Amino acid sequence: MEGLPSTRSILSSALEDIKGASKILGKIAVPIVFAHAAVGAFVIGFSLEASGFRASGPIAMSAFDSPWIRILQTAMQLVGLFVNIYFIDTLVRIVNRSIDEDATVSDALKRTGKLFVPVAWASILASLTITAGFILLIVPGMIFSVWYFFPLFVLVSENVWGSSALRRSHSLVRGRFWPSAVRIGMIGLVGFALMAAAACAAIFLLTLLSVIPASLRGGLSDTALFAIGGFVFLLLSGLFSLYVTAATVRLYIILKETLPAPSVDVTVVPKAE
Repeated sequence: MEGLPSTRSILSSALEDIKGASKILGKIAVPIVFAHAAVGAFVIGFSLEASGFRASGPIAMSAFDSPWIRILQTAMQLVGLFVNIYFIDTLVRIVNRSIDEDATVSDALKRTGKLFVPVAWASILASLTITAGFILLIVPGMIFSVWYFFPLFVLVSENVWGSSALRRSHSLVRGRFWPSAVRIGMIGLVGFALMAAAACAAIFLLTLLSVIPASLRGGLSDTALFAIGGFVFLLLSGLFSLYVTAATVRLYIILKETLPAPSVDVTVVPKAE
């Protein structure tokens, strides 16, 4: 069995993937990042306004129990899942060199729409299995987290659905658990560091804006300032997540290419074009 490349090599390859596909990413991925950030900023501003938030006063936490706020938050979580699927599908095709240079946002959205339900189901199965492992004991949960890390990538790339996607994910790391776990963990740490950098940038901007006298803000309220901060964070974190997702896709492709076909039967369901 072939050894896995180092995490540094995987991250470098992911960066080259991003650079090489900058044109297509700028056309079909970056607009989605901006749109997601804008929607998120609206939800943040609306939620804070509903809570009666003021920078110098208390927040009415009971306002966050409003049905409308809960609906908005749930919708935002679903949008986040949709965007994650969108990125995975786009970057899998980029790494596999199977993406059409003439692809449009509309085309990519249609592909993601067809994938949403099966990917959501695979995510639920993986989450339930991992959660059950943590409930039983911490160690099984950690093991399951590595075994069932790739079902979304499997579904998008190989058309393997449901529990078969989980079995396929397990087969990818079988016999090389620790090398896979280390690389998954290191990529996760890089992602955490990038998200922390995005948060620091948003906080820094928010701090600068907050010290400006209200008379010089152009009528911007406290909630508007926080919405701007949220927009900056979501924008930067979305752009950074493209890189982290590219690195994870690269690891998945390496695992798939260096492992024989799984011994278990899998259900292959062709994607509708």
